[in-house]
Amino acid sequence: MYRVNKRHSNRLILGEFILFIVPITIVLVFLIWFVFYRSTTDTVSFAKPGVQVASVAPKTTLFSTSLFSITLPATWVSDGYKNPFSNQEYYEYRNMQKNYDDQWLRVYVDVFPSDFPINDVLPVTVENNRMVPGTISSDCSTFNGAPTENTNSATDNQPWLANWQGISFTCDMVPSQTVGTASISEGYGITLKSKNGSSHKYFIVYIDDSAEPSFQNIVNAVQSFVTN
Repeated sequence: MYRVNKRHSNRLILGEFILFIVPITIVLVFLIWFVFYRSTTDTVSFAKPGVQVASVAPKTTLFSTSLFSITLPATWVSDGYKNPFSNQEYYEYRNMQKNYDDQWLRVYVDVFPSDFPINDVLPVTVENNRMVPGTISSDCSTFNGAPTENTNSATDNQPWLANWQGISFTCDMVPSQTVGTASISEGYGITLKSKNGSSHKYFIVYIDDSAEPSFQNIVNAVQSFVTN
């Protein structure tokens, strides 16, 4: 009788041991997998061979006025309509992103100086009532030109008359990062028609005084520009 009870007790102990060890083993195996192998298995691509995985496009904001619409990065805001001088009327936009808040874009409509000084020119052509950007010029300090009236030399940091790819414009010799649109046929003012049939001249100026200037901003803006 004593031996039977002892055998039964041993079996009970063995069963309890198994019930205790098995869950602990499973937990340990899972923890080892989670720490050492999960990061590698998560990077497996399930895309079919030859199929390009779509990239996430940067966030943008569409700004609209009664005359035009323009798309800019999501960090930009509108400063509204400006009329600081009798010969300047424009809509201003500004980047609010930290370290890039020295970037502005202005869309002049009909009223702007024909000799507006810029450092670089962005040639544009008109196709289907849209502006098509070309290649931005190099800095005006590399151009051959002639000083404007009352300017003795380039060292005076005064505007010069310059030419880039057949486009005549006023080159600002003051070191800066100001880019303006222009065409061979019209100069600064690019004529586009609105949906109601009226025509307006648009001159887009980009000013970038940030530590890392990006002229791609004005190129993208010009490509997105449409009249309303």
